[in-house]
Amino acid sequence: MRILHIFGGYGGGTSMFIQNLARGAAGEHLTFDTLSFTPVPPSFRHLIRQTGGEAYRMENPKREGWATFRHGVEAPLRVHRYDALHFHLQGYRVLPFLWIARRYHVPIVLIHAHGKVDYRVHGGKEALYRRRDQWLNRHLSAAPIGCGTQAIHDVYGATTEVPVVIPNAIEIEPFLLSDSEASEARELWRARWGVSDGTPLVGLIGRYVAIKNHHKCFDIAAYTKAQGIAAHFVLVGAGECEEALRREVRERALDDVVTFVGRVEPLSTLYPALDALVLPSFSEGFPTVVLEAQAARVPAVISDVITPEVDFGLNLVHFADLEADAARWWQEMEEARAVSRPSRDAVCEAFVSRDFTIPMAAHRYALFLEQMLEEKREGKKRS
Repeated sequence: MRILHIFGGYGGGTSMFIQNLARGAAGEHLTFDTLSFTPVPPSFRHLIRQTGGEAYRMENPKREGWATFRHGVEAPLRVHRYDALHFHLQGYRVLPFLWIARRYHVPIVLIHAHGKVDYRVHGGKEALYRRRDQWLNRHLSAAPIGCGTQAIHDVYGATTEVPVVIPNAIEIEPFLLSDSEASEARELWRARWGVSDGTPLVGLIGRYVAIKNHHKCFDIAAYTKAQGIAAHFVLVGAGECEEALRREVRERALDDVVTFVGRVEPLSTLYPALDALVLPSFSEGFPTVVLEAQAARVPAVISDVITPEVDFGLNLVHFADLEADAARWWQEMEEARAVSRPSRDAVCEAFVSRDFTIPMAAHRYALFLEQMLEEKREGKKRS
């Protein structure tokens, strides 16, 4: 089966989901092509090519015009026959692609629910747009599919169909470093950032975008600095808000306790340097970084709006009230840091028992696609 994954741009949970699913695709005889507005790094392109596919690029129609956009979307459709178009976009944003792809007769259209959108709904107009997009998602997608039941419910709204959850699985082995490997990585990163081993180090790993709520992290940094607590904060990622966030750090005189790291690959080497992960997001679907932190046996303090499905019962995930002040968030981090870390075997068992390994996720995805295609074939026979 050949699937075209269409997403906005590289960076963040969506591209990580596609990347991780691609790692298990070959074993299930799945070929992935991708189509995105932004370039992808060589590591991503390599994984896609290992499935037998290619990473394609399209241009934003608002900047480059409709003709250029259409040419980019049609490029893979002219070359390959697809069994499915898997959109990692939702609502009205899908419509231009479907209009262009209509004459290529792709049997399955899927709209993937990665995250919640209710944090953006502040009034009647936003609520109306949200209901419109939910209606479109329900009527355009072959099934309500996503990374978690909470994300699916938010993106699709009320539906009588059974949600299809494709686990946001990760490859856990790279995160299960030995004590010596973890110690070496910890020393390397902290030396690079000028942070001593005894200084509490907190990381916020995520795109530099509004939904991640970096301001809460800055509030916590300001609190620890005012209290004379020797703590340091690192921001890992990239995104459209980077300059504004850097300006806020300068204006709040937090340059000495906040470091912008940019993208890091592989992330598995970075987690041992952290004493805690913080994720104060306004909303999330099923954040991969919380899974990675648990695989690396690093405690995570996350906002209470994030789905509890992300907690794998390892006593590493701590939920904090999104509206609580910085002092309370720091207290949660101190309590999280004091918890004993689980064994490697316990981590493996937690992921395996929940089908959150890459082979399991790829197998579930392949079975789902086969079932959808079979239903399409049976429908044609009856007609």
